[in-house]
Amino acid sequence: MDERLYWLWLQRGLGFGANAGALLASYGSAKAIYEAGSDDWRLSGAFSQGFFGLKSIGLERLDKLNIADGEKILEYCENNFISIVTPSSEHYPKKLLKLNNYPLALFYRGDISCLENGLAIAVVGTRKPSGYGIRAAENLSAGLVQSGSVIVSGGALGIDSVAHKSAIRLSGKTVLVMGCGHDTAYLSENAALREEVTRHGATITEYPPKTVAGKGFFPLRNRIISGVSDGVVIVEANLKSGTLNTAAHAKKQQRQIFAVPGDISSVCYAGSNKLIIDGAKAVFSAEDVLQHFEFEASAKKELASGEPSVPFEGINVFPSGENVPAEGGQVVKKAQKVDIAAQKNEPILKKNEIHLEGVSKNAAMVYNVMKSGCTSLDSITRESALPVRKVLIALTELEIGGYVASAGGNNYVCCG
Repeated sequence: MDERLYWLWLQRGLGFGANAGALLASYGSAKAIYEAGSDDWRLSGAFSQGFFGLKSIGLERLDKLNIADGEKILEYCENNFISIVTPSSEHYPKKLLKLNNYPLALFYRGDISCLENGLAIAVVGTRKPSGYGIRAAENLSAGLVQSGSVIVSGGALGIDSVAHKSAIRLSGKTVLVMGCGHDTAYLSENAALREEVTRHGATITEYPPKTVAGKGFFPLRNRIISGVSDGVVIVEANLKSGTLNTAAHAKKQQRQIFAVPGDISSVCYAGSNKLIIDGAKAVFSAEDVLQHFEFEASAKKELASGEPSVPFEGINVFPSGENVPAEGGQVVKKAQKVDIAAQKNEPILKKNEIHLEGVSKNAAMVYNVMKSGCTSLDSITRESALPVRKVLIALTELEIGGYVASAGGNNYVCCG
């Protein structure tokens, strides 16, 4: 019997998004669960409330389901160019197996193997983006694709579509995770985009063909977006945005969350900005994302070898006001004038200050520091004596006002 039938049987019985990790760990595979039968489930306690974190009603449903019913699904997929992977398949996305509620079957068109090599970064955001959000999504996605990363998103209107299109425009790889089955009428406006994605990556879903989107389908879908990705970039989101659900899944899955800072006076960016306050990494360019994973890879290599690695140029490993290691590893204090400025929260440079209209005190301070010759985030933070979070907010304010522009790699230039 085709092994996929066992997984389809288990998926239909337990339901989408079921936490089947412990159950599968106990029995080993969907086939082993099926062959054990209901008598063994009863002896093992599988029908008791809460066993393996599953509801007994799901296990009762398994006992009644005919495994052969899945043959119709297989036949439809074979006749309509839809492939199926299960947790025992070679090309099943291995990152998903770290989830307790990983999908028991994935239906896809295209080439799902693109998720196996290199970084996969999810780029998601609002369905009604601002011009700033669109430009940010375009630039980030383009930069990531040029580095060889795969762009993952949900295929919705707005930021999701911008991310997919940016990858396609550069002939990069992109994966679109659907919240319904293939061959449904959902979001017909993006039907052509989905076709393009299959030629540059894959469209994937845990829902069988013709399954119409139902209540709760998209929040479940979001766990797959973050689950197949190494990191998640939130471009633009308000406090009630469904995009924050993807961020919540990413946090639970221990994926790195990035957020593009936005206008602090706009509700459109309230969710994105709050993520940064809560610990997400502020991101201004693809280089910011890539540097994080380069640094992470370097740290893992250091732990494995027992030898210290050289910090990446431009990364401020020791923020302003902290002690820094001198040559030979001995810790010494930073220059006294920098420490004093940090304590008083005052800029070091006072001469030739330029007064800007309509910007905050911190933004004006950062601009004047940049005019003195500081162009990297590291040097701006050091010379302004502001916390890096406030420097990033100030730089965003200056970018929106047209006073400065990102030059990539945590470097900035004055526009005036």
